[in-house]
Amino acid sequence: MTSCFRTLVSAFLATLVLTISFPAAAHGSDSHEGKPVAAATEPLSDSAAPETSAASATQVMETGAIPSNEPEALRFLRSLHPATVHFPIAFFLLAGLLETLAIFGRRDSFGSSVDVLIVAGTVGAVVATIFGWIHTGVWFGGDAPMQWHRWTGTGVAFAGLALLPAMRFKSRGLLRVLLACVCGALVLQGYLGGELAHGSNHLM
Repeated sequence: MTSCFRTLVSAFLATLVLTISFPAAAHGSDSHEGKPVAAATEPLSDSAAPETSAASATQVMETGAIPSNEPEALRFLRSLHPATVHFPIAFFLLAGLLETLAIFGRRDSFGSSVDVLIVAGTVGAVVATIFGWIHTGVWFGGDAPMQWHRWTGTGVAFAGLALLPAMRFKSRGLLRVLLACVCGALVLQGYLGGELAHGSNHLM
């Protein structure tokens, strides 16, 4: 289990580094400031590349529109983030529910089911985080909801990885604390994702 955990962490970190660095070069130049998409076909100087990359990422996060001049493969990869976030949410919240029932109902038989759900949720969180970074590329801008969404989502993936070795402990105290934190973070993530996708105060 230890070697498997180390392999998962190493693979996640390596993939994360690659995914946040790869899309930056291919980001479109469609501006956040209202310039037409047709202007994106104009050649750009090297000094303009960081600004256009950030503008492209801002456009994607605030409008949901992916610049049309991007390579088809990159456009497809960037569109996968919304589709991948539902799996870790479902797996982790169900794991939290079963673990809660096990605490109050003293049902030890839920333990193996919770462990399977945690593994599935961790894999899903890692995948969703990777596609989240592909979605924006190397871009650390944005307002408070964007910042919280970015780093809370990344934190959930790392917390999931921390849950894997915690499953081996005889006492499930640490696992329950971490799982409760993950479930709370996922509720926050769902709200922040709604803020980014549907606008401020979307619940109202």
